[in-house]
Amino acid sequence: MPSRSIADDCFLSIATALGISRLSYHRGFGQKAKDESITGNYGGEKNPGVIEKPEPEQPEIRESYLLMNIITTVVLPDRTPLELPSMETSLDIDSFSWSFTGQLFGASNIALVQPDENGPKQIEVDINGWKWVFIIERYSTNRRFGDERYTLYGSSRTQLLAAPYAPLRSKSNTSALNAKQAITEELVNTGFAATYPDLNDYSTPDWIMPGGSFSYQSQTAMQVVARIAGTAGSVLIPSRDADQLSIQPRYPASPWAWDNATMDRIVPASMVISLSANWRPEQAYNAVYISGTNAGVAVNVKRAGTSGDNPAPDILEDWLTETQVNTERGRNELAKGGHQSITTIELPLTDSNTAPGLIEPGMLVEVQDTLLGENGDWQGLCLATSIIAVGGGSVIQKIDLERHY
Repeated sequence: MPSRSIADDCFLSIATALGISRLSYHRGFGQKAKDESITGNYGGEKNPGVIEKPEPEQPEIRESYLLMNIITTVVLPDRTPLELPSMETSLDIDSFSWSFTGQLFGASNIALVQPDENGPKQIEVDINGWKWVFIIERYSTNRRFGDERYTLYGSSRTQLLAAPYAPLRSKSNTSALNAKQAITEELVNTGFAATYPDLNDYSTPDWIMPGGSFSYQSQTAMQVVARIAGTAGSVLIPSRDADQLSIQPRYPASPWAWDNATMDRIVPASMVISLSANWRPEQAYNAVYISGTNAGVAVNVKRAGTSGDNPAPDILEDWLTETQVNTERGRNELAKGGHQSITTIELPLTDSNTAPGLIEPGMLVEVQDTLLGENGDWQGLCLATSIIAVGGGSVIQKIDLERHY
């Protein structure tokens, strides 16, 4: 039996400390000998120089709330005011750009957002201090006598990294490169940057892909970046008004540890306008086999404290080439299972200086449900957000939370 290295012992100790049981692993077929000495940084390792994630601000609990919503929309770059009687902006955790739908009256207004020789127009939407920049991609019209209405459809600027704006490219690496380097190369000359938040229990790991293992055919930059992130069990959260992508674990903390995890937002019962839930039971897998194909390693990830007797379907992918990324991918796969519901909550959108503020996909949210008694507080992962603004200045924030039991 091959002897274990010091690096192996350190990794297994880290995995145990993070609530993942001892892992069995072996080098995949086709692994080059020179790759035996390459290791990456596991997402659960703590960097002493990183500031700990701050505790969320507790919203003020009142019997009633008086909110004055301020909504402005301008056409960029001249910041020409644009009147939109109603609009909706939304994002779900599996999308790479915010979407926009807005109503517009009159031909004079539609002329402000029609494309010209420079391409599609862009607008800036500001709702209670939260800003979005959208590309107006198309519109439809409904004309009647004395009534000329248009519906605008748009996406945030990260759409520029995808079809139909971004070119299709093919690539195959001949030398080893790490995942973050590959993402940086995909974003060269696009004006976009990727960030990797490290304020939660886990962060997206970096790992080495040996020469010949990183290749693709006829893909946009966004498709490649999304695939790299998905390999590690991460998602892309687009910036609302900047040329930036946040690459972060789908589960910033594992559901079985949410009771002790630091939340991103707190929603008191007094702010909830409506709440509905749909029960969605999933298989409670407690182990999963994660492996590379032609190169890499195979890792059997097992949830600590279980026998690992209910394994999920094996996951085999080309870019799973290191123990660290395979382990983090396995953790996120196991986190998807178990008894759960999708709980939809409607609440006001408070301004950027007042808690809870905007709740975005990928955030951990604590809901303080007084109807369930003193121990009624529960936690959930935000899967989708919609901001709906209608005539008269009404603004509703609608969020979907994945709640585990």
